Parts: sequence; structure tokens; C-alpha cells
Amino acid sequence: MSWSSGSGQSSMEFYERNFHTIRPLGHGAYGKVFLAINKQVAEQARTFFLANNDLGRTWLCRRLRSDLVAVKVPSAECEGTNQDLDNEIEFLTLLANGHANIIQKAMHADDGAAQWMSMPFCSGGDLFHFEAAFPAECTASFTWHVLYQLSSVLLFLHYGVNDPNKETPAGYKPVVHNDMHHGNIFLRPASRANNPVGNYPDVVLADFGLAMQGSTAVIRDGDAPKGQLVEMRRLGRETMISMTEARNNGRPFNLRSEILLAKVYRRLRSPADSSRAYKHGEVFDALQKVVVLAKEERLVGYAPLSDEAVAYLKDDKVTDRQLLAVFSGG
Repeated sequence: MSWSSGSGQSSMEFYERNFHTIRPLGHGAYGKVFLAINKQVAEQARTFFLANNDLGRTWLCRRLRSDLVAVKVPSAECEGTNQDLDNEIEFLTLLANGHANIIQKAMHADDGAAQWMSMPFCSGGDLFHFEAAFPAECTASFTWHVLYQLSSVLLFLHYGVNDPNKETPAGYKPVVHNDMHHGNIFLRPASRANNPVGNYPDVVLADFGLAMQGSTAVIRDGDAPKGQLVEMRRLGRETMISMTEARNNGRPFNLRSEILLAKVYRRLRSPADSSRAYKHGEVFDALQKVVVLAKEERLVGYAPLSDEAVAYLKDDKVTDRQLLAVFSGG
């Protein structure tokens, strides 16, 4: 859904006209992200609450909590062009409902250039902060779980399939995310529709501001776009970061997992590091094998997350007072 902002307003002014800010979530080179509630939605909740005397504050807070969204607003330096956000909106529209582990766009506003974009809020935060807060949870099975969900995302982006046993649709134009790292990988309680494993969360790839598609997915190398090869290497690197984090915090993987992950890392990075040209089929086959292996290995020696970690993933880190405060301002 797209709204027009009206002329003469900055992105921040238009955002503040439409949303109550709960707290900042983060910022980058191209913009800021806020945890927020749409003002119209909040007012509808309050109107319903006031019209039904049997409802208590607990109901109102629960309703507001369910309406929390993450809203990305371009930084002042990007005003007038907002190319990164424009690009992200374009790709999330293109990829809508294509894969359960890709962030979805709820709505956006534009006035020639994008003014803001809202997305579902991932209560578990990003993978970087989760691993820093809970280093003991970086077990082999959890790392395989993250690798499985992310490699299946790449299989979809690069080859247009959600099943490693299927072939790429004719005419499919590969999409390259171009910015995969722990800070753009988010966690949320697993949905039943996504075939959850134990109490492990869904792993969600976000921030498509630098994404490219088809022949624009950077220089081609042989028959496989170089961007795909580099992205596979990044996935291998992020996996090794998790394994190293576990080792540094006294939770080394068993030898079998260490050897297998090392092989996976070599499989993911070899095409990008090699001087020879890799063919489409070779790279597709390598990624398919990683998806299948990771799906199986996350079940081997499954180690559930602690109750504390599960509670952290579910908790939106917002108090009732913060929620109710949206009615005290404009």
C-alpha cells in the first residue's frame, strides 16, 4: 500500500505526522528505523476501548502491542532522492510473500521519492545482538538452523525456488541482496507455517536497499553472476563468525560439526575465490547441497534455547507506560 505525503514536508515531518514513536531501533548510512504505532490505528484502538466499558487497560496495551511496526525513514542527507529506500521498496514489492524468511513490506509513503516504509517488527532483534547477549546459545544445531534458513533464502533470491529439488523457472532474473551480515539478519518467534524446529526462531533477512537484479547483479563471471558468488561467500563468512563466537565463549562445536561447517564454508566461498569461471549449474548445485545438509544437521544434537533466550525473542522490550504514552501527545 502506498500513501502520498503531500508536498513540502520532509520525510521526518511526514513520519511524525503519521506515527507515534515508541523508541529508536537503529540507524545506518541511509536512514533511521523506529519502533512505532500508526496514529490512526492507535486512535481506532482507543475509540473501541472507550466505547466498551468492560475492557481494561490490559486489553488496550495488548492491542497496541499487536500493532507495533518498524518504520524506516531516510536520513536528512538523502532527502529528495532517497534512492536506498526507493530501491528497498521496489525489491520488497517484487519479492512479496515469496519466501517466509524475507522481511515483508507493510506499507510505504512517497512524494516523488520514498518518505517512509513500515515493516513487521522482529522482537528478537538482530543476530549480532542476540549472539552477544546469549553466547551460550550459539550451539552447533542453532548455527545449522540459521544457515539453513538463510541458504534457503539465497536459493530463492538467486534461483527462484523454495525447494532445493526444483529447477529455476525459465526466464527468472536472479536477485542479489548485496548487504548480508549479522546486523541485517533478524529473529522473531517462529510461525507454525514455517515448520518450526523446537523453540528456534525464524531467521529473517532484511534491508534490501542495495539489492540488484538480473544483469545488473554486478559483473558476470562465466555463466554465473559474480554477485551470487560473492553473496554465497558472505553467507559462509557469517556462519563462521557464529562458530568462532561459540568457540570463544567456551561452547565449541563437536568435531563432526566443525569439519562439516568448514566444508560448507569452502563450498560457499570457492566459486567466488576461484579464478576459473563457474557455470550456473555448478553454483546452483553447491547451494542446493548446503540447504539440504543444513536442514538435516540442525536436528543432529538439537540443543533447545534456554527459557531466558526464548523470553528475550518474544519480548518487544516495550512497557505498558510507553504504549499508553502515545495518547498524551499529538
